[in-house]
Amino acid sequence: MEKINQLTNCIYCDKQSDNLTDEHVIPLGLGGTNILKSSSCLSCNEITSKFENFILRGHWLGIRKKLNTGSRRKNRPFAPLKVNLIKPDGTKIPGTVPVEECTFQLIFSLFEPEILATEIQGGIKPYAKGIGMMTIGAGGPTILTESDGRKRRILGGEKIEYLLHEFTAENFFRFLAKVAHSFAIKERGINVCKTYFLREIILGNTKDAMKYIGNASYLAQGIRLKRIDRFHSLELLEVNQYLTVLVQLFNVANHDVQPIYQVVVGEIQ
Repeated sequence: MEKINQLTNCIYCDKQSDNLTDEHVIPLGLGGTNILKSSSCLSCNEITSKFENFILRGHWLGIRKKLNTGSRRKNRPFAPLKVNLIKPDGTKIPGTVPVEECTFQLIFSLFEPEILATEIQGGIKPYAKGIGMMTIGAGGPTILTESDGRKRRILGGEKIEYLLHEFTAENFFRFLAKVAHSFAIKERGINVCKTYFLREIILGNTKDAMKYIGNASYLAQGIRLKRIDRFHSLELLEVNQYLTVLVQLFNVANHDVQPIYQVVVGEIQ
């Protein structure tokens, strides 16, 4: 395994570099334990870290705390989440809520089927045809209001608006592409494919993303893939001349079975 992954070029931009950094297949902040040694140049590492952090410190922050997925912050606690308390008349009162008291719905974008299924003329903006949700936590958080510094519970008719980053289909496409691309190379080596499809998507050009990334709709509903770490599942699958990766995030016992994504990594040698 080490011999096939002795890299001299960045796995994302394919440029040679003498200073390649280690790459987590699944981010450490999501509990990822699989590492591809010396694989990303500093420039690409900055790019991938930016869209990963957009997800990890935004929409998935509460889920990470609830599941205790881990963090580079070690034992430092998560800061309270910024919220608006919305009163029945629509008035918004800024405040914060401790993460451990929150109820979160983990959103999964649902896409069209995968495997080069659609010829895209000139590229289209990635979009989700629907969403899947996973709920963790119970209601009843304590809100610390900014105006008077008081702690209080939600009253009848009031709602909480969590001020988290918007969960965009484009960021999620890039996230899935990065996970699948790095996993395939870790398992099979850099020379497994003669053509790689996902590099431009990972680096920000998502116009053809829907040709290569989608839901594995032909798979039986309700199945769980084999986990590669505590929370997530990845499996390699060859479809005709293409190498693909099945991705099932938050494949956690005693919770809803999450959607399976299929990502076309490239054309096999």
